[in-house]
Amino acid sequence: MALDEDGPDVEAFEHACKTLGPKAVYCNPTLLNPTTATMSLARREALADVALRYSVPIIEDDAYAMLPRRKIPPVATFAPELTYYITGFSKCLGAGLRSAYVCSPNERMSQRLAGALRATTVMSSPVTNALVKRWVQDGTAETVLDAVRAESGARHELALKHLGRYGIAAQPEGFHLWLPVASAWSTVGFASYLRLQGVGVVASAAFSTDGNPPDAVRVCLGGPMNLDECGRALRLIAETIEHPLHPHATVM
Repeated sequence: MALDEDGPDVEAFEHACKTLGPKAVYCNPTLLNPTTATMSLARREALADVALRYSVPIIEDDAYAMLPRRKIPPVATFAPELTYYITGFSKCLGAGLRSAYVCSPNERMSQRLAGALRATTVMSSPVTNALVKRWVQDGTAETVLDAVRAESGARHELALKHLGRYGIAAQPEGFHLWLPVASAWSTVGFASYLRLQGVGVVASAAFSTDGNPPDAVRVCLGGPMNLDECGRALRLIAETIEHPLHPHATVM
């Protein structure tokens, strides 16, 4: 489905509903991976309206929902009878906290989903779930989240300093940025070279479903252990853009 800065193209979605009879629509409305876009309130309402008119279930993957300080109501708010709302803690509080939850449209669908999850994953870790519950109840989760936001903001400032002139898309509370590649490098060659240097970059082809990816890469800001490491990685990216190797080279 086509996207713009506000989210999925609603007209394209409605056309698909009329002509293809989709079984469901999947969306990642907050800090979209990889482009960092956040779906506007109006677009969420419009998407839900089309889904309701054509009875198309919505799978709302809101993995980054806790990060923004300014909250936008989820799509599920506008179509609760059709939406499977999914979020969790590993993307916001810590990668080791593999606890998540799903809010299903109704009790019957929750029972069916629970059965499928038991068949495929048996169960989540009781110890991890207990830890997350305690953190939420005693305020630890909010404290950690504030620290994560502050660190993300600092890394975002570094990204703007080193890569802002290249037209990046980035959000202060996000963990990645979207970098157009307009140089002698091919996108895949650019990403491959930087990964060999230990920089977390993924070519747009990894996210493309239509075989026509844009000339861009996703840069992970959360990988480096500290701001100094993050700054060095961002400087290396900028230097690689400014002084490219042969377009097909992947090693020094």
